[in-house]
This record gives sequence, structure tokens and C-alpha cells, in this order.
Amino acid sequence: MPATTRSRHRLRATSLSVSALIGLAAVVLGPAPAQAAECVGGMCGGVTASPHTALPVKYTTQWSTSPAVSGTLRAGQSAGGWWSGVDVDGFYVPQYCHASVSGWGSSSAGAGWHKIATNQQVTVNIQCA
Repeated sequence: MPATTRSRHRLRATSLSVSALIGLAAVVLGPAPAQAAECVGGMCGGVTASPHTALPVKYTTQWSTSPAVSGTLRAGQSAGGWWSGVDVDGFYVPQYCHASVSGWGSSSAGAGWHKIATNQQVTVNIQCA
């Protein structure tokens, strides 16, 4: 068998071996984990703690069924926002509290986590009874 034919056979066998390994890894490792929302173009979700908020505002950049706190904002501080490269996905209102929210579809929010869309910039003012 000529050298060029042997080289082609070796290359084909190597390609098949690599493809088989990739396929096996996909089966063993399973699907990739869900990714958090990301900025779209320059649009990134953002949150600002109102200068009048009674409590700091907790936020997440990893939205899920039970979001983890990514950071906490004191009155007047902000996170994320357009062209920042950081997409804030939600904010948290503590139990027994409510929040007035501007820049959002609703003007108030009860206790719990609240989703922020990638194109939204909200200001949150938490008040507790």
C-alpha cells in the first residue's frame, strides 16, 4: 500500500477515535448546566438601591428556581445596567417587607425574589412594617 494511502487511513482512524471520545464524553458528562441570562448587545439588567431604602437590596446574576445572592447594595448603589457587561437577573425583598419599584412593569413587590429582564433598569425601595 502506498504511503499516502496509509496516511489517509491513519488520519481517518484518528478522526473516528476523536469523534467517539467526544460522543462518549457527552453521554458520561450529560448536558451542560443551564446558563444564566446574559447581556444582549449592550443591554444588561440593572438594579439600584433607592437612596431612601430601609434595608440593603440583595440581587442575583444567576436566576434559577432558588437564586443565590450575588451581591448586596446599600442606599444609592447600583449593579449591572446597560453597557456594564453585568446582567442582574433579579432582586430580593425580605419577609415582612415590601418594595416600591420604578422602571419595572409593577410599582410594588412583596417578599421574595423578583425577576428583572435583560432590558430593565429598576430602582428598589424596601420598606418593612
